[in-house]
Amino acid sequence: MPLKTVKLEISFQKLLDTIEQLTPDEKIIIEKKLIKEKAKKHSILELEGLGADLWKKINVERYIRKERKSWD
Repeated sequence: MPLKTVKLEISFQKLLDTIEQLTPDEKIIIEKKLIKEKAKKHSILELEGLGADLWKKINVERYIRKERKSWD
């Protein structure tokens, strides 16, 4: 059965309370998924493009010159 991903915005305490209501088997499934997610390796390449929208309005050459000048 395919899993569906949903975004929930609930407090941490509410999440803990909800988990407490699960069956032991459901708790084991959650635990395994959390462990698997924690162990997942990430690549630095995943960061590519982050912040690009912030640099759209900035003259990069001028910014670099200003930063280098501040080192003196």
